[in-house]
Amino acid sequence: MNENDLQVLVVDDSAMVRQVMQAILSADRRILVRAAADPLIAWSKMQKEAPDVVITDLEMRGWTGSPSSTGRSWPKCPRPWSSVRDWRRGH
Repeated sequence: MNENDLQVLVVDDSAMVRQVMQAILSADRRILVRAAADPLIAWSKMQKEAPDVVITDLEMRGWTGSPSSTGRSWPKCPRPWSSVRDWRRGH
């Protein structure tokens, strides 16, 4: 990895979604993708190495996909956040 690479953290409770997102993003060798199955794992990973971008599932247990959406405190980092929603869930 060099200093121009983009570090992305994908946070989703679906293993399939994490794998697909990783495969799509990793097709570009300049993107380093890390993944987490839940917000607590993601928070831990962010403490070790802050990503440039965070992509989260819009709906996960105890989390609605936004850094300020619940009482859970995320690391304060000026990072772009993008939330996605599985259209098949029918909510």
